[in-house]
Amino acid sequence: MTNPLTHHTRSAHWMTRALSLAVNAVFLLIIGLALTNEDPVPAQGRPVLACLGFCMLASLAAWRWARLGGLVTLAGAVALSGAAAAASLASGLGTTGLVLSLVYPLPYAVLGSLCLMDAATGQQVGP
Repeated sequence: MTNPLTHHTRSAHWMTRALSLAVNAVFLLIIGLALTNEDPVPAQGRPVLACLGFCMLASLAAWRWARLGGLVTLAGAVALSGAAAAASLASGLGTTGLVLSLVYPLPYAVLGSLCLMDAATGQQVGP
């Protein structure tokens, strides 16, 4: 007889991976549009793109190493928040930019937290 908790753990593990793919696809589209635009990315936007790329790689690394990948994804989300805040202040967005700098890294903060929860279960699922 199978343990229902193990089935629940496997489902949560794969839902975290699916969410990782969805979040990365959305942000990959944003990066692609920013890089293929007629206007080049301004200097204050380059750290934001670098932090986005870092968060994307960290969330994919969490597929193999859930605890380390989750921690690095959370750290990347904090860095993304700081980079977005600096870029918004440099652009003159004011308080709207500060709110966006808190909302923008939120998906990666959620992903990092879910990866840490997967690691806490101690279940190794997948390859």
